[in-house]
Amino acid sequence: MTFHQLAEQLEQLESTAARLAITAQLAILLNQLNPDEIIVTCYLLQGKLLPSYQNLEFQLAQKLVLRTLVLLARRQNYLPPTQAAVKLATQKAGGAMSLFAPEPELEIRAGTDQLAEMVGQRFRNLGDLGVLTAEIKQAQQSHAQKKSAQKPTTNPDILSVYQQLLAIARVGGTGSQDQKQQLLLALLEELDPTGAKFVIRMVMGKLRLGFSTMTLMDALSWAKHGDKRDREILELAYQKKADIGKLAAAYLAADLGTKTNAEFGTNVSVNAGTAEISAALESYEVEIGVPVMPALCQRLNTAEEIIAKMPRVYAEPKYDGLRLQIHCNLEAGWVKAFTRNLDEVTAMFPELQQGFAHLKCRNCILDAEAVGYDPETGQILSFQATITRKRKHEVAAKAASVPIRCFVFDLMALDDRSLVDEPLSQRKQWLQKLLPPSAETETVRQTRYLETSDPETLHQFHETQLGVGLEGVVVKQADSIYRSGRKGWRWVKIKEPEGTSGKLADTIDCVVMGYYLGKGKRTIFGVGAFLLGVLESDAAKTDSGSIRIVSVAKLGTGLTDEEFQLLRRQADQMRSATKPAIYEIPTSLQPDGWLEPGLVLEIAADEITTSPTHAAGVSLRFPRLVKVRADKGWEQATTVAELKELCQLQSRLMAKD
Repeated sequence: MTFHQLAEQLEQLESTAARLAITAQLAILLNQLNPDEIIVTCYLLQGKLLPSYQNLEFQLAQKLVLRTLVLLARRQNYLPPTQAAVKLATQKAGGAMSLFAPEPELEIRAGTDQLAEMVGQRFRNLGDLGVLTAEIKQAQQSHAQKKSAQKPTTNPDILSVYQQLLAIARVGGTGSQDQKQQLLLALLEELDPTGAKFVIRMVMGKLRLGFSTMTLMDALSWAKHGDKRDREILELAYQKKADIGKLAAAYLAADLGTKTNAEFGTNVSVNAGTAEISAALESYEVEIGVPVMPALCQRLNTAEEIIAKMPRVYAEPKYDGLRLQIHCNLEAGWVKAFTRNLDEVTAMFPELQQGFAHLKCRNCILDAEAVGYDPETGQILSFQATITRKRKHEVAAKAASVPIRCFVFDLMALDDRSLVDEPLSQRKQWLQKLLPPSAETETVRQTRYLETSDPETLHQFHETQLGVGLEGVVVKQADSIYRSGRKGWRWVKIKEPEGTSGKLADTIDCVVMGYYLGKGKRTIFGVGAFLLGVLESDAAKTDSGSIRIVSVAKLGTGLTDEEFQLLRRQADQMRSATKPAIYEIPTSLQPDGWLEPGLVLEIAADEITTSPTHAAGVSLRFPRLVKVRADKGWEQATTVAELKELCQLQSRLMAKD
């Protein structure tokens, strides 16, 4: 498939709002790909070159891309529209520049000319480098057609463009920025306007097509069957090895006796069942070096409720740190660490290499909570101190002042054997053999736990953890298998003292969707309040069950000056000229500026109330900032369903009072 054909499909996806329509379009695209194009196209659809767990960034600043577009414009004899035309076109397109921070300034090296200033001004009016690139390329195409009465002959395929993008991202060292610029310029000259637009959006990390990994799984099933019957089995496979490209290739390669279906392409089987798919995906298993999707906790507020749902449990202290998944390949001599958001952070924690090197195994995958500690006293530090370890610069100095200690609580693989389908009781036994007390170090320790079926014993254990300054306990069903997310009653957390009323029993992780301009004193911050959202994944409301972000509260009162400044710095990096497609916000709540999804805040509130205003159908009463969750991606924010569970829990507690 040519990149032009892919770009046309991306443009169609971008303009489609209905979830089912997006799924159907993706299914058609997947069926049109050659086998060697499937993996890379799945990554490109998510605006990436590699799976999420492999860090590869373009490292191209906006100013450098602007300079590249000036060079492109000069070569193509491009002249931006007049200022009057610019203003009219912007108004017609409904475009508006962000008012949140100063407009980007165009810095051109020696030899600044009028064209550079005009291109910079054009960008400030459009607010989208991709659209500007397409406009420049359209001028080139029109010029070429006038001269030769035919379109440019270059039409690279997907793999060719992908390899060029990889080359741009991998250039490093002295003079790398100039090399990146020249490679990007050469690629843009090969592409048509639509293809160039999407390449620039990928380079800038702005490719937002309005669907999630879960939608891609639906599309895979639709590509085979014309429905989403295989969604569950695909999701289970992805949980074991979180690489959508590899999963798509394995699934679509399955020979199920396919036959032509005009609606969904040429590779559709309407008769194959889940048994055949299960056999085809049998080899798609847990793999050392590829993250397992992490298991997460449900919420309950009393020991009695927990034991009623899970008669035999393991209770563990709940540390307030960074969730890390540790992959050890001791035969190959490496240790890797991944966050719950699947980001590889190995380089940020150099002590892990030595800390896990002594384990008596060939390889393993461990689940752990990493907390900072005082190197002089050994005392555990706060989350705010621990999160300072998540950095790219001055790593060694920070590792010396805030070393981390990994409390290991689960074992998902051992010596090339997947353990995720084994009961927790068995996994605990294997972990005890792998990491006995004699093998513990300052860096690596096994999480202590209590096994019980007695509510009073569980209650006392919970109170003990609160008494020593921890967040409470995590309670796990003793015979539960390891499954990602919060489905089923396998893991439950209690963070507050039991029976607490007058405020929510747990905090809420919200996505910052936009901002409102400040008034009075807040004009110095450029913002007066933030619009918060949560995830809506109810299939009845989102067609195919794809995720949307719906408004739930405004956050403004109660923030200190320092918190306003912190949030502004974070939000400055995520400004969007237009409303992201996955946002659902009533007209009455439209913010003054939009942010791309990415900034997650942990919010406390007094209660959840029914709301006719917010898109979530509920709202938070007296929301207040607890902390910025730099360790979480927006896909891991609280869901509407979880809010409703919290609301029910709140009602039960108030009824008891």
